[in-house]
Amino acid sequence: MKKLMLILITIHFSLLTNHSFSQPCFPEGIAFTSQSQINNFQTLYPDCTEIEGNVAIYGSSISNLNGLSVLTSIGGFLMIGTIDQNMGNPLLTGLEGLGNLTLIGDGLTISKNRALVSLQGLNNLNFIGGQLDIQKNISLITLEGLEALTHVEEELDIWDNMALISLNGLENLIEFSGYLFIYGNNSLASLSGLDNITSTETLTIGLNISLASISALGNLSTVGGNLSIYDNWALSTLSGLENLTSIGEDLKINNIDALINLNALSNLSEVGGGIYISDNDALINLEGLENITSIPGDLSIGLIQGRGSYEKSVGNPSLLSLSGLNNLIAVGGNLTIIDNAVLQSLSGLENLTSIAGSLTIGTYAGYKTYFCLGNPSLKNLDGLNNLASVGGDFNLHCNDSLKSMAGLESLTSIAGNLTIGEYIDNSWGTLHAGNPQLTSLSGLENIEANSIVNLQIIENFSLTNCEVQSICDYLAAPNGTIEIHDNAPGCNSPLEVIEACDSITSVRELSFEDTFAISPNPIRSTALIEYPLHQSSPVTLQILDISGRVIETLADEQQQAGNQTVAFDATGLKPGVYFCVLKTSEGIQTKKIIKL
Repeated sequence: MKKLMLILITIHFSLLTNHSFSQPCFPEGIAFTSQSQINNFQTLYPDCTEIEGNVAIYGSSISNLNGLSVLTSIGGFLMIGTIDQNMGNPLLTGLEGLGNLTLIGDGLTISKNRALVSLQGLNNLNFIGGQLDIQKNISLITLEGLEALTHVEEELDIWDNMALISLNGLENLIEFSGYLFIYGNNSLASLSGLDNITSTETLTIGLNISLASISALGNLSTVGGNLSIYDNWALSTLSGLENLTSIGEDLKINNIDALINLNALSNLSEVGGGIYISDNDALINLEGLENITSIPGDLSIGLIQGRGSYEKSVGNPSLLSLSGLNNLIAVGGNLTIIDNAVLQSLSGLENLTSIAGSLTIGTYAGYKTYFCLGNPSLKNLDGLNNLASVGGDFNLHCNDSLKSMAGLESLTSIAGNLTIGEYIDNSWGTLHAGNPQLTSLSGLENIEANSIVNLQIIENFSLTNCEVQSICDYLAAPNGTIEIHDNAPGCNSPLEVIEACDSITSVRELSFEDTFAISPNPIRSTALIEYPLHQSSPVTLQILDISGRVIETLADEQQQAGNQTVAFDATGLKPGVYFCVLKTSEGIQTKKIIKL
């Protein structure tokens, strides 16, 4: 009987002991700020193996985590070092005391531990329910120690670890589709360790100045958000992205000095946002993008970075052509082509038919001192031959070698401003941002004049021929403001262009059997305006000044067929040149009026 009682007592004690080693504790979390707190943890809390809340470990005296060896899980965050404050663990060289930890319910942050050289000690960690953030550990060489990790629920951020040479240790990470951010790791030469990643929410690879290869991404097929690769100056190829087929948002490839081509993107067929390619010194074409047929967002080949006095140009100085975009049909945002020094034509855009936003070919930037960001070698606009519509502004600035608008003959609509050249003169400096060799606007003749809002043609010193049909029609019935000046004679003012337009017979005017008359003309006070209507029609009759501003509306109504007469009292007008514009269902006619 005594023997039986002894056995029962032993079993009962054993059950109590085993239960005590799996006790949850600290739902409110706990912070360790000294080595003594860590050393005394098991003595003070002998039953605590599963911390329910957050755990923070930071302090100048902490050199090891051995006192935490009983921990098997943490329900909240584990922070080894801090993010917001400059408080890490300067003496901590390893994480061996965390060897029994298998699960972290939220995130794991390892930050600002300047003596930490490896992650050995986390060898049994399998699951992280939030993000894994490894940052600013200046002595960390490798991620070895994370080999048991298979699941990270949210972000994987690895940044500003100056000595990190590889991502080895993450080879078994297979359940990951969150944000992947690899930035500012100066010694990182490859992405070895990410070999099993098949999809991410976003992928950012930036400012890893020794990164020469991203081939470890060979299994990556989808990026749900943005793909940004920038400031990796040793990267000469994107090899490793051959299996990438879709990007949910933007593709950004910027400031990769050694990058010579985009061939690794040859299977990319879907981009849900924009494409931004700028400041890639060695890139000569865009081959590799042949499977892209539409871009819902912007297409930017060269752009402006910074704000105010920090603005700078970031074009592609070796880009010779846009070949690679040959199957592109539509751009859903803006098309911007700026600061590409040797680009001579827009060949490669032959299938582009529509731009929903603005078209900008060359621009300018600056805050106090302005500077041009054109395409100085661009000679014509061939390549845009099938472009039919622009849904925003059409801006053409700072293209030093551009001689004609040839290539735009299919363009029929601009739902914004037409701006050819710019001039800025203020207390900080002067900028001449025109197209100095442009001689003619031939190529723009098929644009519907009523689709243009404001018209600006300035600082094109060789431009003599502006009297193309669309410009003449706009001057006859402008929708907004007109600025025409500082061009060559013949196109140096609205009056010069209007006089040149008199020699062009409008196709729409041919439907008139008679012209309307103004008598007397020149006038001193009043005149009669007479015109025939061959059928009932809405009629607008307006007087405009030389800048295109409406001075007076004489008629805006439905009128019956027959000869019409309207009196015009000009006694209040200053002497000068004015225009009488008649719009009917048969077309538009313009008469010049001289006020004495």
